[in-house]
Amino acid sequence: KAKIIYKIKVKIFGKEYFCPKSVEVNGKKEDKTYKIKDGDKVEIIDYYSVKGVIDFIGLEYDNDMVILNGRDAGLTAMVHDGDEIMEKEKPVVIKKEEEKEEKKEDSLEEQMKKDPLLQPLKPLPDWAKDIPFDTAKLGNDGKIIEGSPSPKAEDIRPIHVIVNGQTVTMPLKEKPIFVDVFDVYPFDLSIAKGKKLITKINGEEKDFTQQLFEGDKIELVWE
Repeated sequence: KAKIIYKIKVKIFGKEYFCPKSVEVNGKKEDKTYKIKDGDKVEIIDYYSVKGVIDFIGLEYDNDMVILNGRDAGLTAMVHDGDEIMEKEKPVVIKKEEEKEEKKEDSLEEQMKKDPLLQPLKPLPDWAKDIPFDTAKLGNDGKIIEGSPSPKAEDIRPIHVIVNGQTVTMPLKEKPIFVDVFDVYPFDLSIAKGKKLITKINGEEKDFTQQLFEGDKIELVWE
């Protein structure tokens, strides 16, 4: 007669353990106190899940992966007699939130110094609240504020644009934008002379934050 082994040997996290095989009678798990009846279908379950082994031994393990016989496996993987389970190390994540935040703030500060589009906006006149443009050149009363040359004007080459057929020289800025036109071209924004202000650059409708370049043709028309 062949000898029936009712346990499986499993090596887990460096130590060997013996886990009893479970028995199913007619598809239902039964313990050793069950008395077999004539016609019963008895099946010996000779495997565990990884989690089943961990729970049986009573180990505390908070990872959802292990190394089973040298390969990555989840907690539902099947474990048989002679198998070896090793702990899978979690990747070490070094958080440098403060350093990242500091770099982010420094980057934003540098951008604000260089890019006029990031400067804080001033209130719009009532008629222009639905128009998406930078109002850095408008005061609280909606009137144009006279601009002043950049402190580094000597290093910036002036550009020339054509506004409603008239050639004008833009204020000395590193990146002049559409709204800067009103520093050098007489156009009253404080009073609406139509339902909509059409603003175009080279035939295409643009908003007041659009950067300008040498030779751009600008149209300003109330519609």
